[in-house]
Amino acid sequence: MSNLSELLKSKRQEKKMGLRDFAAFLGISHAYLDKLEKGVDPRTGKEIKPSVEVFNKIASALNIPKSEFSVLCGYVQSNGFGNGGLGKEEGEGKNSFATNIEDYINNLRNMEGLMFQEEPVGEEALDSIVSALIEGMKQVDMKNKRTRKSQRGEDAITSAIDDTAAKG
Repeated sequence: MSNLSELLKSKRQEKKMGLRDFAAFLGISHAYLDKLEKGVDPRTGKEIKPSVEVFNKIASALNIPKSEFSVLCGYVQSNGFGNGGLGKEEGEGKNSFATNIEDYINNLRNMEGLMFQEEPVGEEALDSIVSALIEGMKQVDMKNKRTRKSQRGEDAITSAIDDTAAKG
């Protein structure tokens, strides 16, 4: 079960609300809330992760800053990326993309007087930037997993062809 699943169940129980009422409070369907609370899609068995739009909607409804909500859900840890599909591969060092993005986010959060197009960047705008970076990291992770899976499949085919040629 994911941190998000546990957090949603906890908040719903804290508010003493049923599934349908809590879903309406969050602005999502009760069926989707049920999947989020279970953490997996019952049809596919795959982990459910909300889109950035739904993530932001839930954070706003619960009145939790998006940056803090990211930490609570386990997507971001205070010292870096968490277990939300954004983590660094074991052995990745200072030159890894995840490390660089992590450092960038930490630097953004620690900057005073941060400006964008000659306007001060508020907490909400900074949360949006962080959310976009997190979503980007999720997309990179998914594409990398598909590429690795495809490469393994190609390697297996090549190996089978080589084995067949060696026998023939």
